[in-house]
Amino acid sequence: MDGNAGSNDYCKSGERRNVPRFGLLECGVIWQGGQDGPKRLGTVVVTNASMGGLQLRSQVPPPHNQRLMLELGSEDGPLFLPGEVRYVNQEDGVQTFGFKFVPESDDDRKAVARYVLMLANKASAKTLDWSSFSSDRLDTHGAPG
Repeated sequence: MDGNAGSNDYCKSGERRNVPRFGLLECGVIWQGGQDGPKRLGTVVVTNASMGGLQLRSQVPPPHNQRLMLELGSEDGPLFLPGEVRYVNQEDGVQTFGFKFVPESDDDRKAVARYVLMLANKASAKTLDWSSFSSDRLDTHGAPG
């Protein structure tokens, strides 16, 4: 048995994270700070998200271990989230990389939480079968009262 195994399904499946990740497709832009101001590194596609970070894909290789800014769209307008690249995998000219959120303030932490919650709501709205929640169901057999 794995030493990291715990009581949740994430560990049983080999997943080390203890928070859910949401699969999706969203677009954003990666920026890097510099002496001459921010430099646009390229466009990215967000492929999954959690409260700790995002998995991104891009044709431009991102710099490792440097503070970057990720520009994303949200229901409230543009959102800029600080973070850093944790890993990069390349396949067929496409870079897949982990972007760890590195919030610098309480406002940044709130922005991350709002963004991930917005994505979770989008993902659940697409994947839930709302027909099973019909108010016409009168299956009260065994219900108290």
